[in-house]
Amino acid sequence: MVLVPMRAKGVEVVRPLPVFGYDDAPHGHAETLFTDVTVPVKDACLLGEGRGFEIAQGRLGPGRLHHCMRLIGMGERALTLAARRAEVSHLLYLPLRASIYLFNRQARVAFGQPLSKNASVLQTLGKMRVQIDGAKLATLDAARLLDAEGNKSAKGAIAACKGEFILIIVRAIGLTSFFVVKSRLRLPPSR
Repeated sequence: MVLVPMRAKGVEVVRPLPVFGYDDAPHGHAETLFTDVTVPVKDACLLGEGRGFEIAQGRLGPGRLHHCMRLIGMGERALTLAARRAEVSHLLYLPLRASIYLFNRQARVAFGQPLSKNASVLQTLGKMRVQIDGAKLATLDAARLLDAEGNKSAKGAIAACKGEFILIIVRAIGLTSFFVVKSRLRLPPSR
């Protein structure tokens, strides 16, 4: 693995790439072309020849945790939108002022009662809260292990975060989409 200066002749950044729908340009990932680029091996080679895979593997754990943290933030946002829709403020970690601002309007009504009175809605939102908190704690524990003991010791904790907990957050985001989007769209009748 080698370091190539961005100002080197032949390096061209084609376009920034979004991550989870967010554009981090100019700091994030980018599609880059290297055309006839030359760099001195002595100055540019990291850790020595033949150790590129080792470097890449060493970055995978922290990178995965970074993406887990981003997804947790998206899950929190999704829960906020769903709770706002149902006007259920006690599931959110908001100061009183913010919760009054978010929920100070007429309640959504389904089956003759506000969504906040529907036990099924409350149960679903409560499960989202518990699952997001579980994902948060697991990610914090994996990050603590990574910092304290290194990649090898944190391997199992990182695997737990990248596996099941990512699915939990994606389900939370999908559920919010169902709550929010379905209420705004006129869907054709199902057959």
